[in-house]
Amino acid sequence: MSERTLAGDRYVLSEPPIGVGGMGTVWKAYDTVLHRDVAVKELRVPHGLSPEERDALRARAMREARAAAGLDHPGIVTIHDVVDEGGLPWIVMRLLPGRSLDLAVRADGPLSSRGAAELGLRLLDALVAAHAGGVLHRDVKPQNVMRDGGGNWMLTDFGIASVAGATRTLTGTGLVTGTLGYVAPERLSGATPGAAADLWSLGATLYFAVQGRHAYDHDDLPAMIAAVLTRDPEPADGAGPLATVIAGLMERDPDVRMSAETAREHLLAAAEGRTVDEAATERLGVPGIGVSGRPTEKLGRPTKVLPAEPPRDSGAGSDEGVQVPEPRPGEGPGSARRSRALPALAWLLAAMNWALGALVGLVIYSSGDGMPIWIAVALAGALAVGGGLGAWLLAPPLARRHGLPAALTGTALFTGGLFVSAGVLVVAGLPGALAAVPLIAAFVPFGAFHQLARLTRRRIVSIELLGRVTAVHRATGFAAIVFGTGLGYMLVVQVYGDDPARYIPGATMTAGILVIVASLLVAPALHDVSTHDPVPDALTGS
Repeated sequence: MSERTLAGDRYVLSEPPIGVGGMGTVWKAYDTVLHRDVAVKELRVPHGLSPEERDALRARAMREARAAAGLDHPGIVTIHDVVDEGGLPWIVMRLLPGRSLDLAVRADGPLSSRGAAELGLRLLDALVAAHAGGVLHRDVKPQNVMRDGGGNWMLTDFGIASVAGATRTLTGTGLVTGTLGYVAPERLSGATPGAAADLWSLGATLYFAVQGRHAYDHDDLPAMIAAVLTRDPEPADGAGPLATVIAGLMERDPDVRMSAETAREHLLAAAEGRTVDEAATERLGVPGIGVSGRPTEKLGRPTKVLPAEPPRDSGAGSDEGVQVPEPRPGEGPGSARRSRALPALAWLLAAMNWALGALVGLVIYSSGDGMPIWIAVALAGALAVGGGLGAWLLAPPLARRHGLPAALTGTALFTGGLFVSAGVLVVAGLPGALAAVPLIAAFVPFGAFHQLARLTRRRIVSIELLGRVTAVHRATGFAAIVFGTGLGYMLVVQVYGDDPARYIPGATMTAGILVIVASLLVAPALHDVSTHDPVPDALTGS
């Protein structure tokens, strides 16, 4: 049997292939010009494409492979050559003797948290270098993470990378490259992928490294896609100090996903066997003391220097300095602020949901009192559509511009103001249908508020307690809706009577004033957190 060769007999392929995947087949080959072993990947072109689509995909793959060949980083497998053979692209790259992360974990078990942190640092630095060169990977997964001869982890398969801004006209075929379970939610939903999509895939890869299983694992394809789009993975109980960075990288919303800079802080601290706050302070000098010599506070993020305290008298003639006792777990200003913020957030959630319940009670009564059915339908539709628009379009820019706490109380105040406005319009003698307009509009800031509340909760609650606190807040909110519905109905029947000119403004203005008062009362507790804890980098854009 004759040998199979490429590029005018320069590369001699060895049978059988050393790897077969969804994107192509990998062969061991010998470079007869430079006299070295290499790996050659034959990219697979999907079936069912028209000749024009095949040509476009081949041209795109050739261009992307050439762009990837320009990357120079110790954590990226070097691409030596790109060959067009038989109308198909072939990528010639460095041959690695080690196993993939996928095979290593399946054979030897999950990595330790420190080993996974070192792996994460290596891959993160590789991705940051690629992104700086305008190259996205799009298929970060355990099978594409390999060990070299020295035991170092390397990221391979940049041959399917998307050159940012250069392939937009060639992506109209509807294809999504990558492996389900490691493809970011925004890519599955059709959004234009960015560097954050690779970070999500990195988080999923680290999840596998510490758990020994995929973060999402369904045999049914639609169920897998739905799971990635709608729910967080099960907590990584084997992650230890990496739990926070894995959860942050796998945040479904790319706007609030953990940034590469923040992820590196967490990974570096875990690799060194320290927490983020310890790593930050010790790199500055004396543990617990900032560059100014003033005490620093542990925030779980890069350390922030607190204002200097006035010196205390330690006794006449004393040469000893003042000793600041180390706070015990759960004590100190940071935990105190969080202990105030959590109930404040719960009360504000309850007030907002009580207002929604009061509106439901008003609609129930008014529907039996001659209110046009279209108003009830419009309100229900506004809750769904307006709430979604507020959550996904209004909340992120508000948080970036004003910070989470200010945006949170601002949307609550705006919602309350619109409720009051509806009542004022009725009192002014305008038709009830016109009064429904501000109520319909109120659901946009209402939806934004709930999204901002979710982000605030994730920011001030540790990953270990997040599930429990979320359940309490949800139960409180649901109870407030039920209570508000009943109380709102009673307000109409017992207090304001059966005159729409009285009970419509009575119910809406009572609900709006309650929300406004609650917002003003809890704002200091939430603002106190905001003045000490910076908004996540992914929200600020910094």
